[in-house]
Amino acid sequence: MTDMDAPRTRWWERPDSSAPAAFISHASADASQATEIVRVLEAAGLRCWIAPRDIPAGSPWAGSIVDGIRSSRLLVVVFSARSCASPEVYREVELASRERKPMLTVRIDRTAALTGPLAFFLSSIQWVEATARPLRPQLEQLPSTIAPLLNVAVTPVAGTSATREERGDEPDRDLDLDLLTKW
Repeated sequence: MTDMDAPRTRWWERPDSSAPAAFISHASADASQATEIVRVLEAAGLRCWIAPRDIPAGSPWAGSIVDGIRSSRLLVVVFSARSCASPEVYREVELASRERKPMLTVRIDRTAALTGPLAFFLSSIQWVEATARPLRPQLEQLPSTIAPLLNVAVTPVAGTSATREERGDEPDRDLDLDLLTKW
């Protein structure tokens, strides 16, 4: 590709560097998985907006959510059976759609199926499959998946694929996180 072939970005289309790259929409029961997604994206230089972390103390929750979606460049939906049942996730996806935000779905629950209102907004969008455990290795490619959606470069995250022994983590115990988190 030559410089002549490269897409040009006009000055008024350039992203606001202070704006979060991604708003993370998730059910509160999926907060630990959503936080892991934030860690991976922010380690790659993609700033995220996630509740409740980014809601200033004393601020109205709903207004902060609206401002977070409007200021972010992309909506990442942490997709599970719990998020499918969450009216708040539905509202966030609907608002992002009205704002014409690109969306990316990260499916963390193999039992989750697109039904109800979310099916309307997300059925035509290819999702990232992250249903096996541990979650982290499946998220390693997430920054490079998001980068072209936002026309940005990402910082490679070094050392995320280290084995459990190299990191000093506990050995696998054949636990299925989906079964442990079912209500």
